[in-house]
Amino acid sequence: MRTLLRRLRALFTRERVERDLDDEVRAHLELQAADFERRGMTPEAARLAARRAFGGVEQMKETYRERRGVPLVDAVARDVRFGVSLLIKERWFAVVAVLALALGIAVNSTVFTLANGIMLRDLPFGDPDRIVTIGTAMGGSSRPNAGLSFPDLQDFRRAARTFDGLGAASEMTMNLADEGRAPERFIGSYISANAFDLIGLAPAFGRAFSVEDDRAGADPVVILGHSVWRNRYASDPAVIGRTIRVNGLPSVVIGVMPEGFGFPTRSRVWQPLTLVLASTLNQRDARGLAGFGRLAPGVTAEQAAAELRGVAAGLAKVHPVTNADAEPRVAAFRERAVGGRARTAFPLLMMMVGFVLLIACANVANLQLARAAHRAREIAVRLALGASRAQIIRQLLVESLLLAVCAGLAGLALSAAGVRLVSNAFAATEIGLPYWIHFGMDWQVFAFLAAICLGTGLVFGIVPALHGSRPNVVHVLSEAGGASIGGVRRRRWTAGLVTAQLALTPILLTGGGLMMRSIIAQQQIDPGVATAGIVRMRLDLTGPKYPASAERARFYRQLEDRLASAANVRAALASNAPFEGAAARRLSIDGRPVGEQRTQPVVRMMTIGRGYFDTLGARAVRGRIFTAVDGEREQGSTMVNERFAEVHFPNLDPIGHSITLTALGRDAAPERFTIVGVAPNVRQSSTENAVAIDPVVYVPYVGNPIPFASILVRSDASPSAVASLMREHVGAIDPDLPLCDIRTLDESLAMSDERIGLLVFGTMFAVFAVIALVLATVGVYTVTAYAITQRTREIGLRVALGAQARQIGWLVTRPAARQLLIGLSVGMAGGLGLAQLLRGVLIGDSAVDPVTLFGVPVLLVLVSCGASFIPARRAMRLNPAAALRSE
Repeated sequence: MRTLLRRLRALFTRERVERDLDDEVRAHLELQAADFERRGMTPEAARLAARRAFGGVEQMKETYRERRGVPLVDAVARDVRFGVSLLIKERWFAVVAVLALALGIAVNSTVFTLANGIMLRDLPFGDPDRIVTIGTAMGGSSRPNAGLSFPDLQDFRRAARTFDGLGAASEMTMNLADEGRAPERFIGSYISANAFDLIGLAPAFGRAFSVEDDRAGADPVVILGHSVWRNRYASDPAVIGRTIRVNGLPSVVIGVMPEGFGFPTRSRVWQPLTLVLASTLNQRDARGLAGFGRLAPGVTAEQAAAELRGVAAGLAKVHPVTNADAEPRVAAFRERAVGGRARTAFPLLMMMVGFVLLIACANVANLQLARAAHRAREIAVRLALGASRAQIIRQLLVESLLLAVCAGLAGLALSAAGVRLVSNAFAATEIGLPYWIHFGMDWQVFAFLAAICLGTGLVFGIVPALHGSRPNVVHVLSEAGGASIGGVRRRRWTAGLVTAQLALTPILLTGGGLMMRSIIAQQQIDPGVATAGIVRMRLDLTGPKYPASAERARFYRQLEDRLASAANVRAALASNAPFEGAAARRLSIDGRPVGEQRTQPVVRMMTIGRGYFDTLGARAVRGRIFTAVDGEREQGSTMVNERFAEVHFPNLDPIGHSITLTALGRDAAPERFTIVGVAPNVRQSSTENAVAIDPVVYVPYVGNPIPFASILVRSDASPSAVASLMREHVGAIDPDLPLCDIRTLDESLAMSDERIGLLVFGTMFAVFAVIALVLATVGVYTVTAYAITQRTREIGLRVALGAQARQIGWLVTRPAARQLLIGLSVGMAGGLGLAQLLRGVLIGDSAVDPVTLFGVPVLLVLVSCGASFIPARRAMRLNPAAALRSE
């Protein structure tokens, strides 16, 4: 133990140990010399004799150092000092190598940071692996998740034994208003009383909901998010117990949640679930609740789903009309919140950035091989003086790891900037990300970065280290020895690394090209409306002020009258603005056969005001637009778009025909309408997948005054001026009603979740492809240029013997052409495979885009030819006399 402690102490007191060792050696030599002087030698002869008797001073010191310190640590420390001084001396090599590696490390670190924030980091729940979501698929497992109804939730609670508890939430907007403050709208949730207990989180202060709070008829209460409490109420603790209006309903504040909390995804205000279930409390087919639960210890999601399917089978027998086709679904909470596109995109992104790093490593490995050739004499001298091959390999690997560490630091800075850009892009979307997703540099990211640096240093350093550590010492140190030692073996390694680069680059270029073509295809989708000059804003008519359609219709009518009298603006109401979706309805057409209910065609239904098409600058294609009396009759009027007429009346005039619309997933009464006009195609559906316009049915708001509406305003004034005018009109009718999500229609389209997601991921793919192309180009140029340098005398001799310039050009570019042919063959096969993997995230037919699939090899051939032609041109102009005199 004393020996171990002494060795460890020597690591931290190196200077004192060296001084003591020098003092000991000097004292020993002086004593020996004094002994020789007593025997009659002169002082000078005595000192020389003492030195001869003592032996090599440095060898002796080294022996004592090994006894007193930790030899391996000392040796590595010396290698690090030598490596740092060498990299400073060869700074241009170091800069090029660090820059190439930094790009590869940065893209890997960036993608991992994003994947860690979205998919890997633990959810902010107690024992998060046990939290699952519960929904219902109507009509088979391939159908979309329709959520839960409250009666089904109650039956699941009573019967299920695989859960510690079940809850539900309904996330929607909530308007907050109280004296002295302007009304504001927030995303909020109506949740079951046990919700916070299930996820293992309590309010920061105040209390959570109790069972009594969640009973029908209970006094309304509300819990605020930390940001609402801080920004709206100035972090005043006295807000607890205060009564505020939530959607016009006086509610007592009972708690404030911890900072950053937003369960289930983005909520900032919470109220008991029964407050929003008054009309659907007993409807089994009103499946609008997002169910969730905590699994019992040791229970898997599959076991819980199997149990719920058994319960659902029993409910189907008791309630065949509403539950015959209801199939429960149980999934990890993260799977419901994070879409399938992210789970597809991130593995592909990690694969692509891994290719970028491999290309960077191949580049630096080639540089290291060239550098090892120039250092052959230095390494041969060290071997001749007694260094072992293991010591040489260690030294070379230490130098590689130093490069990797420097590249890692540079890559970390680049990665932080990249993550910030992506985070800002997602924050700009209308919905944003779930509250637990943030792209921080935590210990997992730093561990990944450290592993990448270590692995990178070994990947690009091991081949040059093994190759450079075994030169022919005699040949290198002889007069004939030179940089060509091991040339054949080195050229094979170099050719293999360049070929690998050229094989990986087409894969990345294909992925980047397909993603960019997909972005272009999405941007070119015709919205069907001139968006310039239109401002969109939203309002929410929920709460006790608007309990039924009559109250909402009255509000809309008053607002529409005020908007009609506003000067210099054209404004209209709509259930959804263009590009923002629309309600789905099953369709049947009078006098025409239809299939079973579940196989009826589905169309989109829009609720609009009188001036909707005038505000959009569109006119009826056939028939007429709505008048003030449309929607008030027993059988309402409707307009359909051109796509609807094309699909369902291909050879007929739809004017005068009757259609019936039925809500999905409910045993709702069908609504009959008579078609009075055909409207131009205006895109309502998401631009995520389909290029074709959906069939759309338009109904007047008088007959269907829904709680949520958008106001569309066309004006030459600024958006802020338009918003101020609209607040004035809305406030004159209801001072508690806020306007929110105010933006131009252009911004709404550009910042939609689908467009931002595809733009961010597509741009990342393209950037990675460009980096790979640059690195591969540099690799081809470097290898060709270095090969010419190594063969300068040979080329000079060929020219002196009569070789033509084109022969010299082909001589030096032939290896590059061979490598390009092999790499391109392998790479394009991989690119076609990647195209198939990308089908799930591309728009339209982008996966078989001929421009990309033919353009990539052409681009790579042109770039590679250019990279090899520049050094080849220099070789063709070589002066044979100067070449033959070169060393």
